[in-house]
Amino acid sequence: MEKSIKIALLGATANPNLGDEAVLEANLNLINEMYHDKAKIYIFTKNASFTSLYTSLKKEYEVEIVPISYLHQITLDAGYDIQKIEKIKERLFSLQESLSDNLIAQSLITIFKEIKVLHIIGGGYINSKWPDMLEEIKIAVGLARKYHVPYLFTGQNINLYHEKDRQDFKEIFQHAVLTDFRDHNNDEWCKTHQIAFQVTTDDAVFLKSYSINDSKFIKFDPYCNLIFHTWEDNSQLLKDKIKTVIIPFIIQQIQMNRLGHLNILGFSEGDLTLWNELECCIPLEVKNRIKKINCVTMLPSFVKGIIEGAQYNIGTRFHAAVFSLSTGRPCLSFYNGEYYREKIASIHDLFHSSFYESLSGMSSFLLDKFINNLQLIENTLNSSQVKNDTRILYNKKIKTIINQYNGNQADAETLYEKVMQISTNKIYPKISVIIPIYNMGRYLPQCLDSIMNQTLREIEIICINDGSKDNTKEILNQYSWKDNRIQVIEQKNHGVAFARNQGIKQAQGEFLYFIDPDDWLPDEKVFEDLYCTAVAQDVLICGGAFLENNIERGLISDREGMDSKYLFHEDGIIEYKDYQFDYGWVRFIYNRKFIVDNNLLIPDRKFFEDPVFFVKTMSKAQKFYAIKRFSYCYRSGHHSYDLSYEKVLDLLSGMKDILEIAIENHYDELISLENYRLTHDYALQIANYLNEDYASELRNQLNSLNILLNRTDYRIEYECMKLQKDIAVYNLQMELERTYHSFNWRLGKKLLFIPKKIASLLGIKRK
Repeated sequence: MEKSIKIALLGATANPNLGDEAVLEANLNLINEMYHDKAKIYIFTKNASFTSLYTSLKKEYEVEIVPISYLHQITLDAGYDIQKIEKIKERLFSLQESLSDNLIAQSLITIFKEIKVLHIIGGGYINSKWPDMLEEIKIAVGLARKYHVPYLFTGQNINLYHEKDRQDFKEIFQHAVLTDFRDHNNDEWCKTHQIAFQVTTDDAVFLKSYSINDSKFIKFDPYCNLIFHTWEDNSQLLKDKIKTVIIPFIIQQIQMNRLGHLNILGFSEGDLTLWNELECCIPLEVKNRIKKINCVTMLPSFVKGIIEGAQYNIGTRFHAAVFSLSTGRPCLSFYNGEYYREKIASIHDLFHSSFYESLSGMSSFLLDKFINNLQLIENTLNSSQVKNDTRILYNKKIKTIINQYNGNQADAETLYEKVMQISTNKIYPKISVIIPIYNMGRYLPQCLDSIMNQTLREIEIICINDGSKDNTKEILNQYSWKDNRIQVIEQKNHGVAFARNQGIKQAQGEFLYFIDPDDWLPDEKVFEDLYCTAVAQDVLICGGAFLENNIERGLISDREGMDSKYLFHEDGIIEYKDYQFDYGWVRFIYNRKFIVDNNLLIPDRKFFEDPVFFVKTMSKAQKFYAIKRFSYCYRSGHHSYDLSYEKVLDLLSGMKDILEIAIENHYDELISLENYRLTHDYALQIANYLNEDYASELRNQLNSLNILLNRTDYRIEYECMKLQKDIAVYNLQMELERTYHSFNWRLGKKLLFIPKKIASLLGIKRK
């Protein structure tokens, strides 16, 4: 498909730096919303191998990565010699385009002949500290002007030391169709040189925020983030302050149980090395609750999710404050020097937050003051006034940008509303899929593929890795980068019930769907059918039929007897009292608000926890909607279900819970089902432990069940033991029968007959 407009973005060119890339990703969001699939984007970057952002661009956007060497190499070839650079630029910008000796120049000319807009995005790199980057901008702007391509600057913060740079950029800004700054650092300079400008804010304010997929991160665990960057000119002061103020503060917070853990985030290469020589100052019990996360390997929108989920954030990084304040999270920022003070102040002032201080002013008193005012700060950040102020600024910027992109006022208003909805409001998925995982790497890809391929795209996939020791972690990391709907929670092994409950706490969807990692969805429309039906019928629970794939018997779709309730023969509302059962619970979607409001969490047991959840939920809802279609595929026969003594106790405890509900609601059929399970399905598992010396608790539980069922003491125990005896006798009979008809038995009879016959013929009488 031919693209109607071609746009070049120049930015994110510093050494690996998450803030620069956040600005780039935010602008890609904007352009994508503006043109949908009609824009082709060229992105100039120094090195696309630095970060994860570039590996995901082609999946999310129609982009072409152009190595910055097309600009940068020109300055390198000239050895940063200004005279040589000027000669190269003179040839490049001349009307004679026959630069056959320079393929870089030819490639650049081709790109600039095609594009309609050159958009130089912010990041703070218009700085004399990085002269190569200044030359890259000069070359790009020179080509744009030669081929009459409009160019604009957004979210800039400039810091020019040299007079020549100031003069060059004076002219560059004067011919720009838009010059937009993220703070007021350059107001006086622009006014003095009659440069038309506006001040809005950093574009990363409006970056989407995704829940983190990184396996080292646990979102529901109370945490804070530390985001410090290495200042070459003041690194020793920073280390001293971290050692004497920050570390004692963090130790105190963890020991007082205010924090479950803390993250140390590295926004750039080298940020994390700052902490290496400080580790000796941290007690082991605290060190074990510290996670170092290299954000360079992550998408900026995911990092913003980490910062959004924290109790609070502390650091020196400008974009840490941008992420934190724009998502309503309190932030304490420190700066070094006037340049950084203006940057930090600009974002704190925008969000009416006053907690920023010089690095030298860092103290325990300031930290305590910050902590004691967290609620007040949070309330301010989430106030309508702050949101309106931010909207006004962004509206100003977006309208101007759209105008330069050949859009109109109506386009601007529409896009503004769309972007603000995405950027400032939570968009909740329709279904939250919860997957507890323990050592299921063999089957997990099939499960995830079946979920990711669903036609209903508005879903979140919450994967709880419950301490797996196989390749589960690697598979989850791989898949989470494929699909940003996947969230990964890492935890120690606590069991499937605990894992599912953590998924429920994490979930944001309208409905919940539970699936085990060794199972899968039978087709691509399961979620669409379940969700649309549930909404149309206005029900809390909706489900379909249960398909089983047995390793020996293959697909099982037909059911008889008690198992017939795995199927629904027609669509419609079913009263639970008319369809009593406690199995096949995973084939349903459940209204999340209904589950949470009624505290219908899964009992924290090792076994038989899901039937209890199902019966409690169904009896509370009273009815559900059934669909005549398969909504779940269950894999069976690939592992054994031998029950430990502890699991037998959990089984009986779960049955007691179900029986109490059944008796209270007169679910006679359900009472009969549980009784049959006690005395038949699980009778042998129970009987195997009854004669053990440690079985007193087991006998007590059986007695409680006897009382519930209005039976005499030990009745269930008797039936279990009797079934065990009956089966043992039956097995003995079968063994004797097989022996009697065996070849060896028949041969033995023949061999014994022969001597007896010989003796008879010889007339020998036996004594």
